Amino acid sequence: MLSYRQITKRFQQLVQLSYDAWVCTPRNLLNQRIKKAPQGARKISVAIPHWNRGALIHRPLWNIVNDERIEEIVIVDDGSSELEFSLLVQNVARYDRRKVVTIHRREENRGVLYTKMECVEKTRGAWMVLLDSDNTLLPSFLDALTTLTVLDPNIFYCSNWAIPYFSFFQVAGELIDFQKACRLIQEGTLKKISFLNDGNYFFHRMTYLAQLGALRDIGNDVADVILANYYWLSKGGALKVMNHAHYFHRIDSSSFWIRTSKESRERVMTLFHRLKNNLPWDDSFARDYGFLATHL
Repeated sequence: MLSYRQITKRFQQLVQLSYDAWVCTPRNLLNQRIKKAPQGARKISVAIPHWNRGALIHRPLWNIVNDERIEEIVIVDDGSSELEFSLLVQNVARYDRRKVVTIHRREENRGVLYTKMECVEKTRGAWMVLLDSDNTLLPSFLDALTTLTVLDPNIFYCSNWAIPYFSFFQVAGELIDFQKACRLIQEGTLKKISFLNDGNYFFHRMTYLAQLGALRDIGNDVADVILANYYWLSKGGALKVMNHAHYFHRIDSSSFWIRTSKESRERVMTLFHRLKNNLPWDDSFARDYGFLATHL
């Protein structure tokens, strides 16, 4: 007999498979209507770090490439194979009717953190979303962004539901700084809902680069998202969980997290231990990651 957890996992997998089979498909993207931006609506930039997903680029482009609130989409390729990069170029040319997508190619694979920084650097907008190439922003997420009345450069604006796997309803509407993150870890809340391992945020581009640019050379850290969140919170930043802001999150065998699951979980536990004990990023921890203290 299956446990509740096993049933839940299978249901979530079925939702993911069904969404990709019937909704988020190349054919449907080609037929998706252009969504007009309301007069005076905030314009948003989106950056997508890419590696070997040229055949699946319709997934992150779904909803955003045909929404006039999105003024640019920047894709930085992290040394994909020639085949995958060729598919990326061909498919973007098919889907990009508004001509808002720019592709940047790097021959050398430098890792996810390096590529994310390059994505942010190459984006022009003051405010932007950094979107993983295996995820999809839903209309509610874009609606939430365009209705924010006050924007703070020291805040990352976050989803409250990574459908179908991770619900963050317990912290919806909350502003989480380092001390609050520590308390929520101690209570078990953040560890339980995997919130700190989410990273498809809306943020101020120059503040992001100024604060997180020091992480660029870590490259392919197995816990890159939670590492960046931990560093951001340690340096005085905060996370704001928006209400009614959803995106579609995928878990599959090709993801970096799944391919390094044992090492990833060990690294996450290290970071959670530091938060549980109110230990911010410091020189000794920086040295453990191969940095000179002066870099951070």
